[in-house]
Amino acid sequence: MHLSPRLFLHFLLVAIGSSAAATVALSPPAAPPAPSARSVPSAPSARSVPSAPSAPSAPSAQATDLGAFLSESGTEIRLLLSESNLGGGELQVGEITFPPGTNSGNHYHGATEVFYVLSGELEHVVDGVSEILGPGDLGFVRPPSAVNHRTAPDGPGAKALVIWAPGGEGTRIVETWRRP
Repeated sequence: MHLSPRLFLHFLLVAIGSSAAATVALSPPAAPPAPSARSVPSAPSARSVPSAPSAPSAPSAQATDLGAFLSESGTEIRLLLSESNLGGGELQVGEITFPPGTNSGNHYHGATEVFYVLSGELEHVVDGVSEILGPGDLGFVRPPSAVNHRTAPDGPGAKALVIWAPGGEGTRIVETWRRP
């Protein structure tokens, strides 16, 4: 499935509910840079949610579920929207960067996981069925299905927006990862 970033964010905000509508700026694409930040126009009742910093300057309650985390294999997750800045546990949003040659191995999630590919190419394997996702493509996995994320060893890797519903799954994933 292919969605524009604006349409994707619209669906995401509708899923949260109109009473919790928010504007979240995405990183601009690698090339060419967008003339303005990508965001969903704010409604009068909407509130703005700041992006998480790449590296927190000091420990805080918010720093535990926001910011950048790095796995031993080099995969990076930046948790952008979580319980601390959403105000609830309905979902969690992050930006994930898979380096070339990534193979996450089959694993399971306790939440629905949705990937919206921003750049590169990601092989998304759910219960043994493989799909190649490129920029603008959407992939998902629901419990109890097994999933594996792979990138080609000689490719560019991949960057995606990832959403977990309900929230908390991103925090669970990065529990053993380190801050870059």
